[in-house]
Amino acid sequence: GVKLLYNGVPSSTGTCNNSGASSALTAEQMGTSSNNVAFNTQYQSVADVGYMYNTRYDYSTEEPNYSSGTTMDVRDNVQSTYYADSYSYSGKSYSLNSPTYGSTGYDVTQFLGKYTCFNNGYESCEKLYYILEVDRKSFHYIVLENGKSIEDPGYEPYIKLSKNIKENNDGTLTLVEPLNIHKATWYYNSNYAGYFTCGTKNDTCDSKSMRYIRSAGKTEYAYIPYDQTYKYGKSYEWNGTSYTLTDTIVGAPDNSHHYTCLNASGVCDEISYIYNDTFYRMYYINISNGKGVEDALNEMLYDDDVNKTDSTIKAAIDFWYRNNMTEYTHYLEDTVWCNDRSIADKGGWNSKDGSLDRFLYFNSNTNSKDLICKNVKDRFTVNKSNGNGALTYPVGLITRQEQVLAYNSGSSLNSNYNYWGISPRNFYLDYAVGFYVDNKGSWHDSFGVDGKINIRPAISLQSMIAPASGDGSVDQPYLITDN
Repeated sequence: GVKLLYNGVPSSTGTCNNSGASSALTAEQMGTSSNNVAFNTQYQSVADVGYMYNTRYDYSTEEPNYSSGTTMDVRDNVQSTYYADSYSYSGKSYSLNSPTYGSTGYDVTQFLGKYTCFNNGYESCEKLYYILEVDRKSFHYIVLENGKSIEDPGYEPYIKLSKNIKENNDGTLTLVEPLNIHKATWYYNSNYAGYFTCGTKNDTCDSKSMRYIRSAGKTEYAYIPYDQTYKYGKSYEWNGTSYTLTDTIVGAPDNSHHYTCLNASGVCDEISYIYNDTFYRMYYINISNGKGVEDALNEMLYDDDVNKTDSTIKAAIDFWYRNNMTEYTHYLEDTVWCNDRSIADKGGWNSKDGSLDRFLYFNSNTNSKDLICKNVKDRFTVNKSNGNGALTYPVGLITRQEQVLAYNSGSSLNSNYNYWGISPRNFYLDYAVGFYVDNKGSWHDSFGVDGKINIRPAISLQSMIAPASGDGSVDQPYLITDN
């Protein structure tokens, strides 16, 4: 049959040249409080892209509690300063021993490994600066105060790092095959996220002092104390009552370690699957009863009972049809309305190697013009002979593929208003996203399914129905009669 898109109430002369809000359903027609309606008022689950849905796994978030560590400081545009090989400390201030005056206009290597107060005289200073590196007129240094020296932990010119640690019998932890990094080197190559450190040149410390570096900059880094870190697993074991993470790491999730118990033991009654990690926040769903992320996706998108609850938009369309269109049902074909929930790219929902900075995308995002609806659960029909049999009435919404094939600048798709289609696009960090037709008849994707815009339902004429008059244009629409 031929699919027809709602274009408002015909004029008194029988034309149907409506645009804007006049081409869409009204609140009165839909039994809603507004002419603009959400695809689904629930939006925090992958399931919410469904024209109908059932099981939902809402997202959760957690913000890591970071601390900050400093490797060095930088002072720019230093013209000259006094420096010395050694100093004395009086209990309140530092004094340079036999200082030398130096200018950055000459050989800057004279300052390396020296002490300075960064002043123009021999005065003492409350803070002393140990010079690690000089880049033209920029001095890289360690700040010493309260009597501290470069021999004290955390103030040394070097810091030890390792990708791995081992637990000792005395409650301490030791870096395995550590790197001994000069802090000046750190400035030029600060790619040390994912490393462990005691924050010093030592390779052994207690669990409170051991740090997992989450991000690193030129002069500082953000870290999680080891005693506050979680375990993350590639997979899990289920004994009937609890989960145990397997093949684990500590510190932060990565593209192959998505599962966590949000604790240090790796044992829990409810497991969390992390699908996105922005450094500032982890996004995850909670799963129970021995299930994993594949089970959760199947329940939300493909399960036998996936089409149980009406979306907000389906309820509105059904209200309109029930009160305006039932007497015309015999003219209509029980065609397929494809709410294609097949996945094109799982992104971070792929537990094997899914990138934690990629989102889940559905098939309609691929710009395909293929009208085949792959999954029978997505083929919304009244009868099960050609679809899922989940509809009460033979009415739906156009798909992205149909819009792409039908669009031209003079198309009836152009209503000067945005209105919903039936095709899902993706699941973002914390909300489901669907495609809509913009005010020029072209597809856009920037609306979460809770976005409220117009509704233009579609129906399909039976193939044997021939119009009594009209040519299908907005000025001479087809006229269907009982004759």
